[in-house]
Amino acid sequence: LSQRRGWGRPHYRMVRTQGPNHSKSFRVEVVVHGEVVGNGTGLRKAEAESNAAQEGLRKLGSTTS
Repeated sequence: LSQRRGWGRPHYRMVRTQGPNHSKSFRVEVVVHGEVVGNGTGLRKAEAESNAAQEGLRKLGSTTS
């Protein structure tokens, strides 16, 4: 969606890791066109990124351009 709108690829930024090595949780932001459009958490980095992307899609899908 961000590429189709000419904003380039989304960038994922690790905000926080928490917990012991065997049971970490991750918090990630997704940045599109210089703006944080979603946050996600998960027990794996990929899960946190996916959750952030879903939130970002909801936010970007509700805006028009």
